[in-house]
Amino acid sequence: MKQKIIRKNWLEKLEQVKNLISEQWQETDFRNLAMLMGKLGTYHYNKRKIMLLGKERKLYHLLIENSYNPYTVYRWLLLERIPEDIKFQ
Repeated sequence: MKQKIIRKNWLEKLEQVKNLISEQWQETDFRNLAMLMGKLGTYHYNKRKIMLLGKERKLYHLLIENSYNPYTVYRWLLLERIPEDIKFQ
């Protein structure tokens, strides 16, 4: 039973994040969102090595203000790309 709750939980949260981002920026390209989230996740843990400017910085602050860890969102986006038959193993 717990496994089904966890499955729905990250899928629902990923949809919430996508809706939040699309409300702020209508021109967001969701194909490149995983690459951008990877950069934001790296920034989140190693703030001295990467500098965020413009849209990236605004997106980072939007996620932090809404209690989303950028690296977790990045992992959700990677999980979304995996084929259905092995996704929940």
